[in-house]
Amino acid sequence: MKNIILAAVMGFAAIGASAQTGFMLGPRFGYGINGVIDPRTDYTPKPGNRDYGFDLNANYGVAAVYMPFKKFGFQAELNANEAGFNETYSVNKVDTVYKYRLKYFEVPLLLRFQTGGEIARFYVLGGPQLNFLTNARAQLDQNGEKVGDEQDLKARYNKSGASLLIEPGVAISVLPDLMSVGLGLRGTYGIGDLYIKDLQVEDTTKNNRFGGSANLTVLFTLFGGD
Repeated sequence: MKNIILAAVMGFAAIGASAQTGFMLGPRFGYGINGVIDPRTDYTPKPGNRDYGFDLNANYGVAAVYMPFKKFGFQAELNANEAGFNETYSVNKVDTVYKYRLKYFEVPLLLRFQTGGEIARFYVLGGPQLNFLTNARAQLDQNGEKVGDEQDLKARYNKSGASLLIEPGVAISVLPDLMSVGLGLRGTYGIGDLYIKDLQVEDTTKNNRFGGSANLTVLFTLFGGD
């Protein structure tokens, strides 16, 4: 009887060990659009009047991956990001641009699915992202030169919020069981309203934030491995 129990325990342990791929940690970098849509603004371009656009910007942080199974696991990140938009118009041949910038500390909490061979694996990340506002400012430019000081707009916005995140990509094993490089396309979609309740607009969309970026993630295996 003891031998049967011992054999069963060893069998379950072997199954668990073969399924576990380990814990990975490393830096990530993204570059793309992270825009804000103001529901009180008409974004339809008007020649000679006001136009609205979005800049490309970088986001960066650190990612931690835990894979209890070969194909399914979890990924958490700590990132710094910047969102915003530009309001452009021309009056009396003076090109005027208001640049609105919101800086965030972000915490994605994601499920990870991956499949493939030893060298290259396709992966998909999906889940919620928590957003914490650290700064919100606007700067006036006229004819390419800054005018006055930046305006502090942090009091207008909620201090925290959430987004939905999805990222498909390919992870390439550079050093087997030691290091991999992931290349992905990330999209985010805001949930709720960025503005404090007193400034929210009725009968308008509540999605005030969106993003799309190309991402590079370098992961180092701390323990485990295929």
